[in-house]
Amino acid sequence: MQNVLVVGGGKGGTAILKIFKNSHDFKVVAITDPNENAIGIKLAKEYGITVGKDWRTFINNPIDLIVEVTGEERVYREIHEKCKKDTILIPGSIAFLIAKLLDEKEDLIKKLKDESYKHQLILNSTDEAMVVIDNEGTIIFFNRSAERMTDATMSEAVGSHILEIIPNSQLLRVIQTRRIEANQETELKNGKKLLQLVFQ
Repeated sequence: MQNVLVVGGGKGGTAILKIFKNSHDFKVVAITDPNENAIGIKLAKEYGITVGKDWRTFINNPIDLIVEVTGEERVYREIHEKCKKDTILIPGSIAFLIAKLLDEKEDLIKKLKDESYKHQLILNSTDEAMVVIDNEGTIIFFNRSAERMTDATMSEAVGSHILEIIPNSQLLRVIQTRRIEANQETELKNGKKLLQLVFQ
C-alpha cells in the first residue's frame, strides 16, 4: 500500500481525499492546509486521517506519493526541493484532471445504471417470457415471466447454460444458423408447453 500526503484542503484536496479513501492501493496518511476550517481538513478529521497546517511536518515520514493541490507554484517548487528522491510528487493541475475524469466516470456509471434499471423494469413488466443467451449458451437475461413459465428463478437461470433451464431450447441453434424461428413449440421441464419466437 502506498502512503499519500495531500497538500491543500480546498476543493481539489477534498476530491483527491475522496478518491484515495475508496482505494485499496493507497492510504492517505495526512492532509495539510494552513486553514483549519478548510473542507478537506474537516473531511479528513471525519475519516480519522491526520491533519496539519504545514506539509513540512510530514515530509520526512515514509511518504510514497505527495499530491500538491494548493495551486501555488511556489509550494510545488518547495515540496519538490525538500521531498525524498523516491517520493512521487503530483502537481495540482494533474490531480485536478484526474479528479475531473473520475467524477465524469462516476456520472457516466450512474447514468448507465439508471438506464439499465429502466430497461430491466420494462422487460420485467412484459407478460412475454424473455431469455437472452450469449454465443456459448449462457443465460445473460431472464425476466420475471420466464421465471413463472419455467419455475426457475432469475438467480438460478442467469449464468446457467440454456439447456439446464430449458432443455429443448432452440436458442443455440438460432445463434449457429442465424435463422429466425417463429412459433416453435417447446416443452419445459415442468410439462408446460410454449410457442417461442427465437431471433438473433
